[in-house]
Amino acid sequence: MKPAARSDTSLRWVIVFLALAVLLAGLQVWNALSIKGLVETAITATDPSAPVADLEREKTRQELIGQQIDNDSRGALSIGLTAGLSAAIAALAAILGAVLSLRGYLDAREKERRDRQDALEKELAIREKDRLARLGTDLNETVARLVSTEWRQRVVGSAGLLPFFAQDRADFHLQAFSSLIAASRIDDDNPAVRQGVRLAIERAVRSVSSEVLRDVSWQGVFLRGVDLDRADLSGVDLRDAVLENASFAGAEMAGADLTNAKLQGARFDGAALERATLTYADLAGASMAGARLGGADLTNVKVLNLDLDKAVLRDIGPGWRSVPWDATRNWRNAEFDPEVARELDGKYGSSLPRMRVAMLMWEIPPLVAGGTWTACYHLVRNLRQRGADVTVIVPWTRAALADDPLPFGVDVPIVPMEIALAPEDADRRGWSAYGGGWSPYGGGGWSPYGGGAPFWSPYAQAGPRGLGGGPYGGSYGPYGAASLSGSMLFRLMGAFAERVRDHLADAPIDLIHAHDWVTFDAARAAAARAGVPWVAHFHSTETDRQPDMPDPLTRRIEQGAVDSATRVVAVSDHGKARIAAQYDPVGQRRIDVIPNCLSETTAAPADMGRFESRRVVFLGRLSAQKGVDRFGAVAKHLRDADLPAEFVVHGDGPERAALRPYPVRLAGPLSWKERGRAFRGASAVIVPSREEPFGMVILEAMLHRVPVIYPETSGAAEVLKAGVALDTADIAAMAAAVTDLLGDLGRWERSVTEAATEIESYARRRYEDWLIAVWSDALAGAA
Repeated sequence: MKPAARSDTSLRWVIVFLALAVLLAGLQVWNALSIKGLVETAITATDPSAPVADLEREKTRQELIGQQIDNDSRGALSIGLTAGLSAAIAALAAILGAVLSLRGYLDAREKERRDRQDALEKELAIREKDRLARLGTDLNETVARLVSTEWRQRVVGSAGLLPFFAQDRADFHLQAFSSLIAASRIDDDNPAVRQGVRLAIERAVRSVSSEVLRDVSWQGVFLRGVDLDRADLSGVDLRDAVLENASFAGAEMAGADLTNAKLQGARFDGAALERATLTYADLAGASMAGARLGGADLTNVKVLNLDLDKAVLRDIGPGWRSVPWDATRNWRNAEFDPEVARELDGKYGSSLPRMRVAMLMWEIPPLVAGGTWTACYHLVRNLRQRGADVTVIVPWTRAALADDPLPFGVDVPIVPMEIALAPEDADRRGWSAYGGGWSPYGGGGWSPYGGGAPFWSPYAQAGPRGLGGGPYGGSYGPYGAASLSGSMLFRLMGAFAERVRDHLADAPIDLIHAHDWVTFDAARAAAARAGVPWVAHFHSTETDRQPDMPDPLTRRIEQGAVDSATRVVAVSDHGKARIAAQYDPVGQRRIDVIPNCLSETTAAPADMGRFESRRVVFLGRLSAQKGVDRFGAVAKHLRDADLPAEFVVHGDGPERAALRPYPVRLAGPLSWKERGRAFRGASAVIVPSREEPFGMVILEAMLHRVPVIYPETSGAAEVLKAGVALDTADIAAMAAAVTDLLGDLGRWERSVTEAATEIESYARRRYEDWLIAVWSDALAGAA
């Protein structure tokens, strides 16, 4: 009890005692007066005026008076009770007096105790003040080490702050943590310092209150790889933070601000991110599996390969329409509100039936040898966006693919069959099964658009003809070879077929899809062993590639594919007709037409076309099939007409020498990754092919905002309205089209606008869904 309260209580007891004393005195007076009144009443009642005869009668009268008084006294109950009460009150007053005396004694002792306590508290306060002063000095010295120019001192400083996060030093939590966060904003070039700061923050976050974490701004911190699993980071300011490969699994981050944060590879599995702000954050390669993102702001967030498996996105916040969901992983396994799910299905297509597809390809960067790769690249990207379960199998070693190990993203596994090329073979040119110079992109990286094709390329020329009566006659493999190019290519094909067959024998696959003739034998053998259907996808035929002298062995492989494949796919009606005419003249096989896809992508602004340059471009293999001689003829025709224009050829091949008489500049080959440079500043692109089953370069020209002139018989012409489609055998017609484009800026701009409009919608045509339907039919037929 406090002293003031105790004094009040004692005063109340004194007042009570005085009141009882007054009451006792009053009762005594009242009792005496009552008895006196009774006696007088009794005397009056005995008639004192009667005559007294004698002494006896007087005695008798006195006795009667006494008896009367006694009787009256016995009848006066209240007087008796009053007398008893007076005695009780007297006793109680005595007790109260004793209590008050004891209370006074105790109060005196309490005062002495309080005085001693006050003195002790003052002493402790002085000691605590001294302790805090010493700790403050220590903290300042530690912070000074933290910002020292000597890296060892900085390491000591970060470790020295840890004691300040003890529970008995809460007064220093805010200052110490602010110092650590300030140190983390410096991207220190010393790994020991970075590690020291990171570890100190990991410890501190688990020691201080959530209020301290929120009171300190984490904006701009460098904390790569920090482990903040299950930490309470609700409402924390992490704007512009660099948190690559950080771990926030199970963390409470509701309302956290991660605007423009670098979160590549970070883990948010199971984290609570409700109402978090992720605007412009970079989450490439991060994982939010099982995370709760209700109400989170996703405006312009970067999500390439972000894992959203089982993430909860109900009550999703603003900006979700700006998210390229198809660039993420497992987004179809996430939880959305029904209306959001319907809109996403409308944009990206509904979920696919479960199909595990092994897709065989011969080409993959940097070993790119034809337009087939470009078509496959866009097809697989679109299939990935649709959620298809596709595994790509290629012949080469994993080391050979090191430049771009995941061209389709992490959702599409690539399985190399580890077939190695000898260094001298990898450096050679002139061995493409698709004819002659093999690459408009060739050069440093093998491509269908560069120099002489390497032995592994399906565009390689058979080589010298005539030995043994055929292009391959010789001693290598079951096919033989008159030339080294033929023998090496078919040896590689045989090794690929054997390894694919063994690899897929017990693999969990439902279907095999093979691109072009170099993979057909492998697909056929593997499908037979695994007992699954397979699809032969023709991007061209041997007579397309080498119309003057098609190789009979290649034609035999293509015929076998048409005969044995579960389904056959062509890239155009024109291609379908040529396949049927050559390999199925009686129409026994169903051939499905699936135009080449174009994934949603944009060209670099620097690689866009330009009217003022007056530069006309050819991009392709320098072969008779690609009509490069026609391009030279157009250049000569316009030079003779005095049209000021530059004609540039990108690529290499056997027809290079045929261009010498023409006024063209040979710019050489480009790697596939650099192909955009061919369109940079170009005013027009001519695709003068004699045979073009589709023509991916036509789509690429439109994508780069360059007007394109192309064959009216090409596969692209069947699905495009933009551009200038004409008979490319008519040199004068092509020259007139170039003159019209270069002579009228308005016409040129209209051509670019029309092409841009069409190409922007092309990716949304979902030709990949046509292929998915073919797969479903093939599986249903095999069931």
